[in-house]
Amino acid sequence: MFKKANSRNWYTTIMINGKRRTVSLKTPDGKLAKLHEQKLRVRHAEGKILDKPKGTHLTVNALLDKYLDEYSRVKKKSHQTDLTNAKPLRRIGAKKLTDVDSSLIADYEAGRLLEGVSTSTVRLELSLLSHAFSLAVKPWRFLEISPFVDFKLPPPPKERIRFVSPEERRELFETLRKCKCFRWMTPVVITLLETGARLSNVLDLRWTQIDFEKRKITFPDTKSGRPLTLPMTDNLFETLCSHFEAQDRGKNVSKHGYVFSRSRPNDGQPRKKNSFWHSFKRVCRRAKIVDLRPHDLRHDCATRLVRAGVPLRVIKDWLGHSDIRTTLKYAHLADPDAAFLDAASRLM
Repeated sequence: MFKKANSRNWYTTIMINGKRRTVSLKTPDGKLAKLHEQKLRVRHAEGKILDKPKGTHLTVNALLDKYLDEYSRVKKKSHQTDLTNAKPLRRIGAKKLTDVDSSLIADYEAGRLLEGVSTSTVRLELSLLSHAFSLAVKPWRFLEISPFVDFKLPPPPKERIRFVSPEERRELFETLRKCKCFRWMTPVVITLLETGARLSNVLDLRWTQIDFEKRKITFPDTKSGRPLTLPMTDNLFETLCSHFEAQDRGKNVSKHGYVFSRSRPNDGQPRKKNSFWHSFKRVCRRAKIVDLRPHDLRHDCATRLVRAGVPLRVIKDWLGHSDIRTTLKYAHLADPDAAFLDAASRLM
């Protein structure tokens, strides 16, 4: 084994058909490199290393295109997010798959962080690339081994639970009421707060999913893969009734139409997630509300349910969590005295 002057990784040489060939062991770790070398020599002895892997002339761009078109588009609900996360990865897109190693990935990570990109964003980008390389190994068999085998992804961000204080709620709705250009957001914000649904589910909401007679609202395509039906609060019921009447007056109501369709252009298509994000940031800036995101309205709903004494198993189903451990992050927000008083009352 040896190292090259321009690389941190270890290399080895193997004689193939009388010619000496240099092979990267794709790791700067000496022990791991030794293990890789042993496996390599075993495969060489079995005659399996005589052919170069199919990915020798395949670029990272080609792999990303295949991943996005054949895997992400078909199997992932987060395809649009994947398209966004893949864009910065194109800067190493001209690299051959066999040229990508842990040192190159580490350089990409360091470069993105120096640009001021958050650790969580870099983690999402590298997670996508790691998954693409995993598929490149198996089942696509472009490579023998992924360069991510000895690369540690950045740590996940700390769990964030941000809710809306009474003062912030007042300022938020006051700003929405005062600014004509933001009034369209009011029913969306109320739906987010009263259901705890994800923004994508709310923006994709159609009138067929709302049952005004039974006062129920259904989200058929949630992140867990299961449909979710929730009762409407009085506030949500009144808000959606008024919103329906306003659309009806403007003759914008269609039986299968979107509840929150865009007005410019008035083509019946739903509001875009990014558009709502930008508008929400502007509203918060005017209302002088710091560090509030649309997803925090989901946390706010969960927080209010916990503080109202709703059992965690009910909150789990309400939010559409597939695992109770996800719901447990809200457990510390419950009033312990109220829980003990409830337990004492049941003993009587």
